[in-house]
Amino acid sequence: MKGTQDPNVKKQQYLERGVKYTAEGKHNEAILQFKNALQIDPKFAPAAQALGRAYRAKSWNSDAAREIYKERAATAECVNAQARNRGLQRMPVRGLAKVKCVVRLFVLAHNLLRMAALAPELVGWGTGARAAAATPG
Repeated sequence: MKGTQDPNVKKQQYLERGVKYTAEGKHNEAILQFKNALQIDPKFAPAAQALGRAYRAKSWNSDAAREIYKERAATAECVNAQARNRGLQRMPVRGLAKVKCVVRLFVLAHNLLRMAALAPELVGWGTGARAAAATPG
């Protein structure tokens, strides 16, 4: 039953083998392992970051930059775009303390909206045992 192995376990194994090969200085083998992990999950950030580092170790700087940019685009840039779409085009206040306060409010709002999108039953928007337990009545 090896063919029915969990994809998350498989990508983690590829990552661990790649890290081992990197430590041994076998960068070509490491790159193959990281690419295998990314074939299973293209948004697997640890493998994307490790692939960028392996490319950099081989002095393949353009490939390293491309992989690091892809990983960053999948995480940080998405959050930045969502903040801009929600109205954070520029800071409406002056002073570092006030700017920090506005940013914290946007972070809080972003995290709450992500939680609602990923687990709506936690905020009482979904159906299920947790939502039923959270509903007063």
